[in-house]
Amino acid sequence: MKRRFLLPVLLAAFSAQAQSLTWYTNKADAFQAAAAAGQRVLLVVGTAGCGNCEYTMGLCATSLYPLVSSEYATWYDDYLLSQEYTNYWQPGGYTLPLLTFIDPNTPANYAFPSNFLFETTGPPALNTFSNQLYRFASYTNAVMGPCVLNQGTAQVNISRLTYGAAVTVERSTALAKTNTVWQTVECYTNAAGKTHTFVDTNALPRAFYRVHCTR
Repeated sequence: MKRRFLLPVLLAAFSAQAQSLTWYTNKADAFQAAAAAGQRVLLVVGTAGCGNCEYTMGLCATSLYPLVSSEYATWYDDYLLSQEYTNYWQPGGYTLPLLTFIDPNTPANYAFPSNFLFETTGPPALNTFSNQLYRFASYTNAVMGPCVLNQGTAQVNISRLTYGAAVTVERSTALAKTNTVWQTVECYTNAAGKTHTFVDTNALPRAFYRVHCTR
């Protein structure tokens, strides 16, 4: 009885705080959106009236929204209306929702299919829904744009970073085949949007930059 009582309360909270999140209802649209944005696909298989399915999708639109919207194209497949989910789940008796992470560039490469992750959330602890969202986020390496001068100050745009990842910007005055000396000039945690502008207020006449991301 306690579980049945809590669920409507949580769903009410989600409806009050939910942000706009597009749920594609077919594979083609989800894969096209993911490929265009450089994201992975989060597949949720459920059906109308499934409280656990609504709970999971509510998490994606509330507490997990920055990560989900930044890193994933979300695909909801109602198993009573579509059989596309069977590309990733063989027919059988499952507890809904079914969750799968898919790389649109290699559609056969899908990860961690599970129907239990929705039960635990919170911090990115092992085997929680949020942990798997971080684990299969789309980007692990940064891309640096051209270095430009802005009123005599070096400025570099850094993009394609994993949401929530720790990032280190490093500078060197000379490149060598071995033993190049790199100095850390900025550390930050990447926010949603995956783009960051680094401004080197102490730029030297000759400098090289690189970016290190922990995931």
